Amino acid sequence: NTYNWNGQIITTSGSYNQTFTNISGCDSVHTLVAIIRYSNSGASNTTACDTYNWNGQIITTSGSYNQTLTNATGCDSVHTLTVIIVPSPTVDAGTNTTICAGDSIILNGISTNDSIVLWTTIGDGQFTNAQQNNTVYTPGTNDIASGSVVLTFTAYGNPPCGLISDSLILSIDDTLRGTSTIDTCDTYNWNGQIITTSGSYIQTLTNAAGCDSVHTLVAIIRY
Repeated sequence: NTYNWNGQIITTSGSYNQTFTNISGCDSVHTLVAIIRYSNSGASNTTACDTYNWNGQIITTSGSYNQTLTNATGCDSVHTLTVIIVPSPTVDAGTNTTICAGDSIILNGISTNDSIVLWTTIGDGQFTNAQQNNTVYTPGTNDIASGSVVLTFTAYGNPPCGLISDSLILSIDDTLRGTSTIDTCDTYNWNGQIITTSGSYIQTLTNAAGCDSVHTLVAIIRY
């Protein structure tokens, strides 16, 4: 940038003369050929997801950062980088659960740092609103026949961050059906139901999963 030659500040390349006095008391003219090289500065902006590596400097917080580099002429080059750090999204679909056939499930997906969310499935059921964290899923006939279905919750991050997904398994306990036969005299007490006539009788019970279990009893009453 500059050169101080005996108090003369030189800022431009060129030839400069100064007259001195030599030891014999005569003039001594000296010519200095100065090559002045210049430092420079610059600025730029960038946006990154979570972290940004700037020439080995790991940046995790939004702000302005300076680095002193060397330009083509060998002088300092100070660069200011303004960084915006965008946090990546997080997502939690919830835990695996079981419902009875014919019921629906309330889903409560949890997400952070997202622009939009989306519930999807390869099953044939329906979401009331697939683009909300909290929604209701009603299994389809194929879901019930399969006995389970995978529900996937996806959070789409703010640019330049990508997406992340989490899934839960919804098990569907279909109605159990069973048949038995009883052969007895006069009457039969079936869970409090007094049977006096031969025939088929149906009771709806609750199985271990809390779902309906329909049982048919074929009663043979002898007198």
